[in-house]
Amino acid sequence: MLNISKLPKRPLTDLSKTALKTIVHENVSNTQLDYLKENCIAVDENDRVIGDTSKAECHKKETATLHRAFSVFIFNPNRELLLQQRASTKITFPNRWTNACCSHPLFTPEEIESNNVFGIRRAARRKLEHELGISQNYCRLEDYEFVGKFLYEADSDKEWKEHELDYVLILKNFTGNMIVNSDEVSATKYIDQKNLDSVIFSTPEQFSPWFRMLHEKGWIAKWWKDLDNLSKYSSDNIVRLN
Repeated sequence: MLNISKLPKRPLTDLSKTALKTIVHENVSNTQLDYLKENCIAVDENDRVIGDTSKAECHKKETATLHRAFSVFIFNPNRELLLQQRASTKITFPNRWTNACCSHPLFTPEEIESNNVFGIRRAARRKLEHELGISQNYCRLEDYEFVGKFLYEADSDKEWKEHELDYVLILKNFTGNMIVNSDEVSATKYIDQKNLDSVIFSTPEQFSPWFRMLHEKGWIAKWWKDLDNLSKYSSDNIVRLN
């Protein structure tokens, strides 16, 4: 396991709520402001860990830092994809539709671990419980199937952006219970492939940029087609989406 105590520390930006409230939209909650203090995993474009950086520094345009992220795609037994609508209180891309869960592993020994993508899988399990109320005991870590790494960046508004090295995980045949955290998620729905193609082509602005890029590049269609054989997509190669 990587010894994070030997990695360099980055200087923190001003994380006081007073300062942050001047550069976020009016619907952002105090809880979301608190999350900006969390430490994310800063990496280079080859996914080598270079240190920690606050969530605020990761996402403010003036200090935007490439960092690890993850996107979880959940399919039910009918092979329908679970979508979530990001809450209006989110700092980046509020109210956008996207995949089941999108977040960041934290700069901790448990979530920085690269062996078998266990760090990312632990982070995904933690956030699925936090956002959607899916019990961490619902399935094994190995049931979150790793299907690739994707590098992208996208502006949210004049102050905030995403610049992420995004690990994609897929959970199939989901039948668990969900209790939505309203500070994270406004709504959820399952959708089949035909209807997703239709709505994303007609109203692309309703979707998060990472989800839209994965769809435009054909990755979501590939995974949908090969749900029973996802292991062939497991790779450390990094795909640039833009």
